[in-house]
Amino acid sequence: MLTPGGVFLFDTINRTWCSRAVMIWALEQVLRVVPRGTHDWHDFITPAEMTGYLGGAGFTPLGRMGGLALRGRRRDGGIRVRPTRDLSCTYLGAARR
Repeated sequence: MLTPGGVFLFDTINRTWCSRAVMIWALEQVLRVVPRGTHDWHDFITPAEMTGYLGGAGFTPLGRMGGLALRGRRRDGGIRVRPTRDLSCTYLGAARR
């Protein structure tokens, strides 16, 4: 539920070979940061698809989408990320209705 004029924030995984390698192979199988089987590459959404879904629902994107790049693991076992313009693995953005 979003109030009129509210901002919808999203982040998701792009459907690329890069995301398959990072999100499934590296994070699930090698580093085991998330349980195996958590991600299904076929369910990932490309930025073009996201733009289409947003437009179809009456949303207007706000600014340019941005990406997140993995920087390694934290001492507590979590992952470290940094913002990037590269959308090849994950991306995030905002839209208004």
